[in-house]
Amino acid sequence: SRFEERSGEMTKQRIRRLVSALLVCCCFPLVLAGCWDATDLENITLALTVGLDVDKDRKHLYVYVVSPVFSKEAKENEERHTVFARSLKNARNEIDAVATSMIVSGKIQTILIGKRLAEQPGWIQLLDTLYRDAKATANARIIMVDGEVENIISFRPKDKPRLSVFLPQLLDTAENRNITQKITLQDLYRDWVEKGETAIMSAIKFDKKVILLGTALLSQRGEYAETLGLTDTGLLCVLENKLNSDFNMTLTFPALQQNRSLPVDTLSFFIRNPETKIRPSLQGDRVRFEVEVKTEIAISERTFP
Repeated sequence: SRFEERSGEMTKQRIRRLVSALLVCCCFPLVLAGCWDATDLENITLALTVGLDVDKDRKHLYVYVVSPVFSKEAKENEERHTVFARSLKNARNEIDAVATSMIVSGKIQTILIGKRLAEQPGWIQLLDTLYRDAKATANARIIMVDGEVENIISFRPKDKPRLSVFLPQLLDTAENRNITQKITLQDLYRDWVEKGETAIMSAIKFDKKVILLGTALLSQRGEYAETLGLTDTGLLCVLENKLNSDFNMTLTFPALQQNRSLPVDTLSFFIRNPETKIRPSLQGDRVRFEVEVKTEIAISERTFP
């Protein structure tokens, strides 16, 4: 009868819906792939700050790792590891021997390079494992330390956030003020292999506190060559058309001092919206660069009448 046929079709539809619902319930956990390999933060060591330096004899490589501590029972919010190793990969094995949890290097925020190490030929090759590791980040900031890297690693300021947060904030603020350039791991390698580009790094030192020096310049072989001060770094930003904000510059006129005790010989102004054009040419066996800069200035201070 028609009634029996309709009831049979309704039963078949209900069975299909039930089977579909069961299949969705079975397949849904497979979509949540992250749930299968979830790891608690207490069981991993996030390497956020890494330091490389050599001893005074320039024969032994030291690797420093700073990572946050998520345990509620710990009194310190960061743990620090220092090992003597022949490479970064070898250093990880040494740190695994003393760390209480698995080390994760994919979240590195800052890499500190000692000046003594940066003066050695081929030191960039020590970062080879970070370029090869697909899980490693290429956006880690590279900073040269004029002095002992250990002093920066052991720095525990009471009025500032933890080191892995403080250093990136310091660089971001300095870059916005045009007194340094934020260079990442990827930027360093690109500038190093590019013959027409000078490889650079941010530069800091430690003197009871972390002090920004400006920008460190590297030679064609990647060795440390010179450090540009804060003002020269701003002028470099002007040449490269990389000003992030108005750049303040101060000129002095010693002839206006006239044996006065107070300094009344300075003129300060802001450089705004510069347009830089560089025209290279070859004269004999030398390359000549003609630099033309058009900019707006706004006088911000004048201490002489």
